[in-house]
Amino acid sequence: GSLAAALAGAYRLWLGGAGTLAGVGTILTSAALGIAYRAFCSRRGECDRPISLYLFGLLVHLAVLLWQYFGLPGNAGPQALRTVGLPMMIIFPAATLLTGLLLADQERHILAAKALEESESRLQSSLRLSEALNRLALALGEARDLGAIFSMAYDHVAQAMDTASFIVSMFDREEELIHAAYVVVQGEIQDASRLPPIPLEPEGQGTQSRVIRSGEPLYISDARPALLEGTRKVYSIGDDGEILEGPPPEEEREEWTRSMLLVPMKAKGETIGVMQVQSWKVDAYSQEDADLLSGMANLVAGAVQNARLYERLQEEIARLAEAHKAIESYSEHLEEMVDERTRALREAQEELLRKERLSTMGQLASSVAHEVRNPLGVITNAVYFLKSVREDAPVQEREYLDLIQKQVTSAMRIVNDLLEFTRPREPQREQLTIGSILQRALDGFSLPEGISLDLKAPENGPTVVVDPFQIQQVIANLLSNAVQAMPEGGRLEISVSQAEGEVCLSVRDTGVGILPEHAKRIFEPLFSTKARGFGLGLSISKNLIEANEGRIWFEPAEGGGTVFHIALPVGAGEERGAGLNDAEEEGMSS
Repeated sequence: GSLAAALAGAYRLWLGGAGTLAGVGTILTSAALGIAYRAFCSRRGECDRPISLYLFGLLVHLAVLLWQYFGLPGNAGPQALRTVGLPMMIIFPAATLLTGLLLADQERHILAAKALEESESRLQSSLRLSEALNRLALALGEARDLGAIFSMAYDHVAQAMDTASFIVSMFDREEELIHAAYVVVQGEIQDASRLPPIPLEPEGQGTQSRVIRSGEPLYISDARPALLEGTRKVYSIGDDGEILEGPPPEEEREEWTRSMLLVPMKAKGETIGVMQVQSWKVDAYSQEDADLLSGMANLVAGAVQNARLYERLQEEIARLAEAHKAIESYSEHLEEMVDERTRALREAQEELLRKERLSTMGQLASSVAHEVRNPLGVITNAVYFLKSVREDAPVQEREYLDLIQKQVTSAMRIVNDLLEFTRPREPQREQLTIGSILQRALDGFSLPEGISLDLKAPENGPTVVVDPFQIQQVIANLLSNAVQAMPEGGRLEISVSQAEGEVCLSVRDTGVGILPEHAKRIFEPLFSTKARGFGLGLSISKNLIEANEGRIWFEPAEGGGTVFHIALPVGAGEERGAGLNDAEEEGMSS
């Protein structure tokens, strides 16, 4: 308005002629009054009131009449006042009122249009922000891997703003350290683990530390001067992708960070990290960019928390699954454990009862054996005497005497077993050959009809240091059991072998064998599968063999029957591990 009045006044002055002063004065006075009125109304907000506009019109045209009255030469001023004064004071203020109302209405329309345009711009910006955030939210919906989450965030940020560099840092609140988690420079993903952690700096220092402490975005329109000052650590990327400490060489600084926009990553009101973008341009980012990056950073923070929670849940699920598996396994074995414990208790009870019976039987057997042994000795002597004095006795008589002697021998063996079991004696060791011990046992053994003997043993063989009478007793017991296992006849095989410092004597029969359910109890005292006997033979045999530092066991024989093995340590002077080939060649077979 001031410029327009000045130009109009200058133009009238340039035209010159009569009334120049009045014309210029009228123009300047009108302009001055208009500017003053505008300033006054702007402060009070009443410029468009009709009364104000009308009074302004009266004032302006009154000033114009006064300039014409005093400014026109001669009688022109009074003449002009008489000619146009009354119409000017009546019509022109009304025209000023209408013009003012029109201009005020036009100004309101302009302001409304401008406000509408700004509102539409904000709405478009809000829509773009919402669309960008919705796309990122959908992309992050099922992401569980941190690398995938940061990669999605970079893709969406790069589509929305200048992203020469993109950095995500996570804040360890306990250690107060800022760790680079994801770094992209010029579209290339860098190894973030090679960047050392940054300690949280004091208030007002460090770009990331300032964002973490304040929880507010930080925008630096031109960071290069501060970076070149060297007041804080700076890292750059070499041509080979190497992360270097310090600014890049001077010739490469044109392609270096200028603008920096850093925003906090917040989850549940707590800052857990910083997301930042960098540009080579000065002042590259707007408030819209800051709002968009802040929204994306918060979405990423939520996704990171969800991923961490998911990882913890997976670990907890795995731990619970392992515990459930252990419980199931324990439950599966609980019944077995109960059965095993019940069986162990039952076996312990049976063992206790058996020991009690054995103790009672031992006391009884000891006294009975002494009482029975003497009469048996008398009967044996009497049979021997009768045989010697009645050599010419009838056949039937001699058969009866043989039968008596056989039964007495059987009874004497039972008595001896009872005494041996109840009062075992220490072995009286001698060094002699296994062949000689076997031969003594065979000399006192009568082989029934229908059973053949296959003897695969040396006449002497390796020596052993044992109680010969105890070993003979064991061999005799094994031979007796083998014969009893073949009531219909069969073949009895005896063999001797040597290996690994032991002499092994084996007795094999072709009888009925041992049932699997009896195998575990075969060496138990008082256990027997025969109709006759006390079931002490194998138990005594085991005790005697172990007393002589040997071993005894059995196994099913090929083709039927059973094989009992006796293993005794080789005596002093024998070569450990030597074979029996030469001895076997000199052995005898029947």
